[in-house]
Amino acid sequence: MIKEDIFSSQKIATAFGKRHDHILRDIRKLQDYDNALKQLFTLTGYKDKHGREYPMYYMTKEGFYF
Repeated sequence: MIKEDIFSSQKIATAFGKRHDHILRDIRKLQDYDNALKQLFTLTGYKDKHGREYPMYYMTKEGFYF
């Protein structure tokens, strides 16, 4: 069985030198544009070093391409 690649919006922001809130905004725009794209993204969250919780998406490889 081949493991599907999963990416987090936070890691993508870091890798490309982008602000994480901009990545979140762009994902939400994609989801609003095409309802079928919603299945490529899963909303979750993470805690920073101070224990504050923030939104984050996990996405499939196809979601990353968009």
